Amino acid sequence: MDAVTLHIEKFQEIVQSLLHFDVLKLGEAKIAIKQCTDHEYRVKRYDVKVSFYVDYIQFLVDLLNLMKARLDLNGINHSVIAPLKGFTSNIFTKAISRFPTHMELVEEQIKFNQMEMPRKVSRLLARILQRFPTQEKYWLHAIAWECNENKNFENARILLQRAVRTNPKSSVLWVEFIRFELMVLSYYTKVTIATPYAELLVVPITIYKHSLEAVPQLDHRKAILGMLEEFPTSELVPMVIESIRKDFPGDTKALLTVSKWFCTHESLESGLDVFEQEIMRSPHRTELWAEYANMILTINLPQAEKLRLSAWIFQRAGKSRALSAELYETWLKMLQFPEQIELGLNICAVACEAHPSSQILWMHRITLLLHKYNEEQQNFGDDNPEQIYDIFKLAISKVYPDGPTNLLWLHYISLCILHGQPFESIFSLFKEGVTQLASTGQSREDLSRYKEDLITKVYQAFGIEEARQLYSWCLLTHCGLIVFMCMISIESKEMGPSGDKQRLFAVFEDALERYGTSESELWYDYFKLLQNSGEIAKSGLIFQRAKRTLTDPAEFILICAKDDS
Repeated sequence: MDAVTLHIEKFQEIVQSLLHFDVLKLGEAKIAIKQCTDHEYRVKRYDVKVSFYVDYIQFLVDLLNLMKARLDLNGINHSVIAPLKGFTSNIFTKAISRFPTHMELVEEQIKFNQMEMPRKVSRLLARILQRFPTQEKYWLHAIAWECNENKNFENARILLQRAVRTNPKSSVLWVEFIRFELMVLSYYTKVTIATPYAELLVVPITIYKHSLEAVPQLDHRKAILGMLEEFPTSELVPMVIESIRKDFPGDTKALLTVSKWFCTHESLESGLDVFEQEIMRSPHRTELWAEYANMILTINLPQAEKLRLSAWIFQRAGKSRALSAELYETWLKMLQFPEQIELGLNICAVACEAHPSSQILWMHRITLLLHKYNEEQQNFGDDNPEQIYDIFKLAISKVYPDGPTNLLWLHYISLCILHGQPFESIFSLFKEGVTQLASTGQSREDLSRYKEDLITKVYQAFGIEEARQLYSWCLLTHCGLIVFMCMISIESKEMGPSGDKQRLFAVFEDALERYGTSESELWYDYFKLLQNSGEIAKSGLIFQRAKRTLTDPAEFILICAKDDS
């Protein structure tokens, strides 16, 4: 008799017992046996896939949950379905034997046994550890089970010893071993025992020292410090910090680790002092300044103190590229205006020198300059606009070609419009900006947004004819849909309820020439415009064109149908 037949007969016996207790109907039993048979033959195929076992297990788990619900309803003990639980666990085991690298199956079997067969979990975990001795998570599963469920700390300690012997380079297991011994030590201090505390402390200290011999890296010590957050008063804390300072002198990450610990658990002053002492010893190490600056911004310091320390850093390392552009931006956002405009300008001057290709920093600098002169009522740029224009030109020349300049061009031209420069000059600058942005690889979306913004501003400042000139020139280059939608909006305003619609129709045609295969909404807007204008015949032609042109005309037809309803 082959294995498939044996399994099916075993399942039939289980079903018969469920029929006996009246938790399964005869029709349901036949269906269950049929499904089990199908699954058995499926998992015995030579081309079996892991999904076949997953489906089989899901069928058994669903059946098990149904039986539990009916047993609870009838007040019958769950021992009735113990054979079904064993059968399901057996299928799990066979699946893992067939697909030993499929870790999700192992995880699911552990969860299943923990919920349904807790007495067999320890045996299951022992079997899994024999098969996967290098998998840290299974050791952690076994240790947690012994501690939390079985309350067997001796077994947990034996497992930890085996774990670190088998995986001596595993920081995770060493840290868990130290954590376990500290928990045991904490428990013993709360109960009366004969062993002195000093003798008990020897165990976690010894394990800690062995862990450093096996895993000497800084990340391991950082992990131990992270674990010691649970035991901040432990005698191990100064030992770990001292070992970091001794074995990694001058290492920036080590310094940051120690400094943050002091900031969190002792005082801000002591934490910052760790950094400042090292900086004084090695003022040329720019990466120290950068890490120090980042830490100042992330820890809980009063705003005034952050600014004081920031000013000190600027004096010493401001022009260094070690301080990132993002760091300068964060500092600028901290300032209170208008009280701290001068400090902001100083920061911007240093930042723009350190990061000349940062458009955002230049925009901060120009904005602050305008704020300053407005506050002093000097009307900066009104009497001599070349002053502000020169700053924009300088910024663009510094940022280009390494970075995007779209914001600088947009604000530069907007200011020229505000100062009443003639349209010819604006048009020339607009074309220069588009050409430069295209050459720097500016994204098409940003380029289209730039065109849309300036067409709108020119329309508001000069009128429709000038806006049409810009739009016509834009047609020679790439135009995003937003440019066409902007012009459609402008032409709609100019047309009025009874005006000439031909220009508006022409813009729609321009847009459809480029986006007609994908934009159902655009076709619909054109279709409705023609209908509302009394151009019924033409709207019908547009409807037919849309269906022929669109890659997926179903969406367009659906929009029209919703409108009709």
